[in-house]
Amino acid sequence: MLMNSFSFEHARKNVSRVLFLLCLCLIATPILSAQQRDDDDGINMDPVFVRRFSVGGKFRYLALESMAKGNLSTTVIDTVDVDARSSGDSSRYGYGLTTQVAVTNKWAFALELLSSKVEYNTIREVTTFIVDPFENVLLETQVVSGNETTSARLWDIPLLFRYYTKSRFNRGPRVFFEGGAVVRRVTDINTSIETLTSTTNPNVEDVTDCCDKSPARVANPNALGGAAGIGFQLIDDVGIRVVPGFRYTRWFSNAFDDPPTRSEKNQLEVTIALTF
Repeated sequence: MLMNSFSFEHARKNVSRVLFLLCLCLIATPILSAQQRDDDDGINMDPVFVRRFSVGGKFRYLALESMAKGNLSTTVIDTVDVDARSSGDSSRYGYGLTTQVAVTNKWAFALELLSSKVEYNTIREVTTFIVDPFENVLLETQVVSGNETTSARLWDIPLLFRYYTKSRFNRGPRVFFEGGAVVRRVTDINTSIETLTSTTNPNVEDVTDCCDKSPARVANPNALGGAAGIGFQLIDDVGIRVVPGFRYTRWFSNAFDDPPTRSEKNQLEVTIALTF
């Protein structure tokens, strides 16, 4: 399965959308700062423990595999069988940037750009039986075996609303709950396919074709998902916000979907952010 080369124009449009959202965050900061605080927030001289605008780096660990392990066995016609198996060996670690704008003293929204690497291996075997149509006797068996290794970069862009259980003007650690939408973009697809053709005919030699570098087909290069999570904000002695958290994402479509090669729809991650 092949796909067209990655579109620079499409990537430019996606980057422009992210920058537009970041600009909205920056523009909204002075406007939101002028809003009147909630009645229970105290006087204007109170110290702020959740800043109106914050930015930082984020690291995450994916508790579940990004690619599913699968097997496929089917008969196309009476004389052609297909067997395939797929397994993933993706990195469990990712990183990126996180920003947050406080809308009220307990509500905020966050925009993030997170990256991780995905990799899988798929072996497909197509067996063809050549039968004498008159004698109904097997004359020859041909096997075409393809060994595919593909890696790609996943870019996740969550846009989340957060509710803090404590006012941003109250001292001490705090808990927040978050939920929203996530957009996923698949880029940097690298594929290598080695094909071996063998036969039971003693007069025909086995043939190895190495290697087809055409990028693997992506079923949904732009996928949408919904996310929900919980986080904790801790502040150290120098004012750096340490924000560990847990997040679950349900993808509405598979980025890779060429059975038995299929990306997982469930994503569970442990995150930690350092914000300023």
